[in-house]
Amino acid sequence: MVLLIDAPRAESVELMGDATQWTVTQMTRNKHGKWRAELKLAPGMHRVTVRADGGRWIAPPGLPMSNDDYGSPVGMIVVKGKQ
Repeated sequence: MVLLIDAPRAESVELMGDATQWTVTQMTRNKHGKWRAELKLAPGMHRVTVRADGGRWIAPPGLPMSNDDYGSPVGMIVVKGKQ
């Protein structure tokens, strides 16, 4: 799965979530100002959060929202298939 974040003015965008074992991962900027991360996700529900320029962690826009184990907002990605 490819996750794109529209943040053309950002100097850096980071991602963390289930797919990264909650390790901060740097996203890469494409030529159109969108930030990209390729995630290998098994079928099921996955939580993800992003931040720009070291700011606060937010749920990626456009994804359904939930909370992590500490009450912070995360985006939910559903991958269909056998679990």
